[in-house]
Amino acid sequence: MLSNNSKTRVLFFGTPAFTLPALERLAADTRWQIVGVVTQPDKPAGRKQQLTAPAAKVTAAKLGLPVFQFPTLKDQAALQTIVSLNADVAVVVAYGKIIPAVILDSIPHGFLNIHPSMLPKYRGSSPIQSAMLAGERTTGVTVMILDAETDHGPILAQREVNILDDDTSESLHYSLACEGADLLLAVLPDYLDGKLKPTPQDHTAATFTEQLEKDDGKIDWRMSAEAIDRHIRAMTPWPGAWTDITGKRVKVLKAHLVDQGLHLDVVQAEGKQPMDYGTYLRGNLPLQPEDQ
Repeated sequence: MLSNNSKTRVLFFGTPAFTLPALERLAADTRWQIVGVVTQPDKPAGRKQQLTAPAAKVTAAKLGLPVFQFPTLKDQAALQTIVSLNADVAVVVAYGKIIPAVILDSIPHGFLNIHPSMLPKYRGSSPIQSAMLAGERTTGVTVMILDAETDHGPILAQREVNILDDDTSESLHYSLACEGADLLLAVLPDYLDGKLKPTPQDHTAATFTEQLEKDDGKIDWRMSAEAIDRHIRAMTPWPGAWTDITGKRVKVLKAHLVDQGLHLDVVQAEGKQPMDYGTYLRGNLPLQPEDQ
């Protein structure tokens, strides 16, 4: 800790629900004073495209924390505001935008980042889904020092997390968010006291992931049952696993493996409510080629 007599001033950057365990635990710990939460602007969401606040903003408001939603971090106004908050250290958890080097250099003890993979594997924007799609049995969280390149900075600590047979990206997302928050709170005091030496990543071993698009959810029925099962779980809840039947999209919401085959459990036809696959078959064509 920086001082025995005062709280360490933390500036928090984050946007989606993945940020919440870290934000809530920092706010609840009397060693830290969160001087502000920097999050992305409200965005249209849902069918009605209603302007919606990000999860970090909603939680920050409940906690009574000041919120900053800069349209861009590249102008002088954002830099001046961030400097004026007089933070000792910054924490970044899924903020969603590149933070310019001039801002990274503006806070005395830098920016610590929680990333949901065992870096240098699965850098980028879809590490959770990518690990599941690859058939990994474990993944993990990394607490690192942020630098100007994506998921590139030196590592402070890592913790492995098992990928369960019934995990979806949603459930694994929550497990990793909680583990990341625990790990951050464990290493932050030693980092600030200079007791924790960062370890450079092996950049030659880095692998990279891409931003998922809606079309990435399409099921390739030529894959093995195991691979399709992983695909369905990895794409849940977004972008969703789906297939085309007579020109209409049908989502596969839940399935499971049985006797080396794939059993579909819950599906959702376009414009319909989710239903049991057996109920769906009473008035529709089968989704799996082997059922046809």
